[in-house]
Amino acid sequence: MSDESEEGRPAPSTPKKKLVKKGEPSTSQRDKHRAQKYRHDWEKLDLFKDWLGPGKNQFRARCTVCDVEMVSEYGVLKLHSSRQKHIKATSAMQSKTKQRDIMSAFVSKEVMPKNKVVTATEIKLAGFLAEHNIAFQAADHMSDLINGILEDFGVEHKISMKRIKATAIITEVIGESEKSSLAEKLKTEKFSAMSDKSTDVSTHKASCIIVRYYNFEENKIVSKFWDLCKIFSSDDQKTAEEGATGENLYNILMKSFSDRDISTENMIGFSADGCNVMMGGNNSVASRLKENLPGIFLMKCVCHSAHLCPSESCQQLPRRCEDLAREIYSFFKKTVSSSTVSRICECFASQAFASFANTLVVIGDI
Repeated sequence: MSDESEEGRPAPSTPKKKLVKKGEPSTSQRDKHRAQKYRHDWEKLDLFKDWLGPGKNQFRARCTVCDVEMVSEYGVLKLHSSRQKHIKATSAMQSKTKQRDIMSAFVSKEVMPKNKVVTATEIKLAGFLAEHNIAFQAADHMSDLINGILEDFGVEHKISMKRIKATAIITEVIGESEKSSLAEKLKTEKFSAMSDKSTDVSTHKASCIIVRYYNFEENKIVSKFWDLCKIFSSDDQKTAEEGATGENLYNILMKSFSDRDISTENMIGFSADGCNVMMGGNNSVASRLKENLPGIFLMKCVCHSAHLCPSESCQQLPRRCEDLAREIYSFFKKTVSSSTVSRICECFASQAFASFANTLVVIGDI
């Protein structure tokens, strides 16, 4: 195409684009950007509600956590919420708020009445004694110590819990609450029971019952203490005269579950030591469980069975071997620590067994 027109005049050239200098306003309509005004509805969003606020003018927003202002645009605000500096500042603010709420719960009378604060404190202290197996006599001095510490900080709450009250709280409050919660689980879950008689020297003989079931909350099989039942009662003279028979132990076991409305059909297993009254073929606890609960799994105590095997085998050895081991232990126990005694006995037992085995080999060769 010719650069000249038909009349011989040169054709007009294309005008050059004018670049916009930095800082100068653009004359093109497409390059213009509409400023966004601050919207108070943003403060209700979960992403902005804890830190967003209005700025100095209607086009500015302010972060109350970082104490900075920015353009009031949703994209800018969202980008600021993802900054590492903002995340750390928000976490620190939430931590301080949580600590302040905890302190106000102990000190402020409006959060919790005085009697409820004292009651909750006494229950927690009693639970601490039971969890760490601390003697209840320590409660006589612990309450005075805590009251003295509270006086130093100007707190008016006082606790009055001695050993008798601590015992009552553990048995009647904490223990009863835990047993009620466990009973609700056993009403719907399959479980196994383990029972054994007490071996102490007290006048009240008891039968300890442990339940074992699958706990969905902990996602594992757990063993929980269920009950400690008295075998002999002062009100029932006939049972005391009969003794710890299989019938009496079976009735005690079943009564402990029926009193809490727990169906015995949920019991799928039973374990106890191998004595005749518990695992005998006739007139025992196990025989009655087989009769009343068909299909129940019965298992003798593995520890008792493992103990009977070496006991029977050791009867074939001379008595002086066992006496020698006992005398060595008694001799070193008076002079060194128990851990050292255990290591010495282990070394001696291994060497003695090796010597004894060699002797048997020589005898066999002869």
